[in-house]
Amino acid sequence: MQSVDLATGDGLEDAVAAQCWAEGVTDHADVVRDLARSLLQSDVVRRAAAREHWRESYVATAQEDGTVLEGFVDLLYREDDGRLVVVDYKTDDVPGEAWPARAAFYAPQLRTYAEIVRSAMGSSDVEASLATSSGAHVVTLDR
Repeated sequence: MQSVDLATGDGLEDAVAAQCWAEGVTDHADVVRDLARSLLQSDVVRRAAAREHWRESYVATAQEDGTVLEGFVDLLYREDDGRLVVVDYKTDDVPGEAWPARAAFYAPQLRTYAEIVRSAMGSSDVEASLATSSGAHVVTLDR
């Protein structure tokens, strides 16, 4: 997803081939391609594609105990009203009705990413969403 054109899907075949080779899962390229296509069709990815966006953004913060918490935001985009949206891609194979529970499981990660972005930008206008490949559901987390 980091190198595919989010609006058109251009580059998907090459990206899938390269990533599957790098991860040693070339026999599963069809599955990876289908998962990526599903994400590209999600509302949140389509919105991001039509707006200013950044992919694979490194984020980090120093915690109170002095350790550094770091990660990569899959997708970050600016909404029309100026707020930023942190998007994390998930490819869990669960039915749609299970996504609220999965969202609760992933909430600490997303909330942390959103808080790091809030702090870095000096703005409280940051949201966090999961884009899933399971039916292209989008779960927006409360702060």
